[in-house]
Amino acid sequence: MLKAQTLYNDEVNVGLGLGSSSLKYQTDQGASKSGFGWNFGAAYSHYFTKMIGVSLGLEAEMFGSSVDISTMSFNQQIPTPPGLSGNFSLAAKYEGFKETQSAIMFQIPVMLRLRFPVNEKSSLFLGTGIKAGFPVSSKWNQSITSLTTKGYSDFTMQYYEAMPNHGFSTYPNVSSSGKLTLSSPVLFTIEGGMKFNVAKAMDLYAGLFLDYGLNNVYKAPATNSAMLAYNSDSPADYNYNSILTSNHYSASGGIKPFAFGVTVKLGFGFGKAHEYVKKKNNTREQKTEPAGGWK
Repeated sequence: MLKAQTLYNDEVNVGLGLGSSSLKYQTDQGASKSGFGWNFGAAYSHYFTKMIGVSLGLEAEMFGSSVDISTMSFNQQIPTPPGLSGNFSLAAKYEGFKETQSAIMFQIPVMLRLRFPVNEKSSLFLGTGIKAGFPVSSKWNQSITSLTTKGYSDFTMQYYEAMPNHGFSTYPNVSSSGKLTLSSPVLFTIEGGMKFNVAKAMDLYAGLFLDYGLNNVYKAPATNSAMLAYNSDSPADYNYNSILTSNHYSASGGIKPFAFGVTVKLGFGFGKAHEYVKKKNNTREQKTEPAGGWK
């Protein structure tokens, strides 16, 4: 009895990927943590032979990272507050500090594709290549359980605290956000798994993917800025900056996006068709007939 799987020379697919992603970097308090990531896109594939082809696609992909620091303290020079004397420094203590970074990239994947029929309904698939694109959205969000600030004068040699009009106080539940400046990414990508024929000229793909950044996408400022910028015009209203703009951040190779997870796609075949035939033979036939092949 003969059963066949039909494979087409051309295919359009749409797919979704979900998993872990990161914009990896290092701080003086430890490494960043991975976050949730996703990708969504479509691609056209053309197979030059029954099993080897190439694809060109369009997709959006989201990367995210975070850093959690239970306690962080630092000192920095600030302008002398009105009505006070001497050179001033600001002592800041963060408790429950968390910052997340996220970026959505628009990308063009170019991939080599391979397919290997297993039986009349399924095949192994493998794809590998390069993704190149540009950021369409990139931002950071910061939350602080408690921020305590004090001022120190070298003239009076004393700390000033509980003076909110001068910006020296305790601020609970602080939140802030801003934009990240990122450049265009180039990533190595690989995916693989199984595809199943679910209807005529329609296949369901299920597998795993990995995207690995090859270049630094973070445009670090020429000079480090303070995480907490003193506002002389309104001392009670601080300006907050990302940890990535400060001297608490370091990454010798810059920031490179990374993601892995599961991928699910629907493929719609058209064009020239090939049938992979699976033969079920009796014992005598198995001695002389191949187990399966192309028709």
